[in-house]
Amino acid sequence: MDVRQDVHDQYNKRIQERLGDTVWQSGCQSWYQTESGKNTTLWPGFTFEYWARTRQVRPSDYVYQQSAGRSAAKAA
Repeated sequence: MDVRQDVHDQYNKRIQERLGDTVWQSGCQSWYQTESGKNTTLWPGFTFEYWARTRQVRPSDYVYQQSAGRSAAKAA
């Protein structure tokens, strides 16, 4: 199960836009940021929003592929 690339890119774009107005992106350097200044660590909202967004999986956002290890285990 892998997130679709378009879903991943859209999600990250929204997160970075929301982080742009926070103190974490105010021009200072911190361990939250990559060398290029991208914040890959923090959630830009409230914890209850994060909880609500991660509570359920949206199957249409993913691609599914059976791994070789899984099929080999079934055959054994």
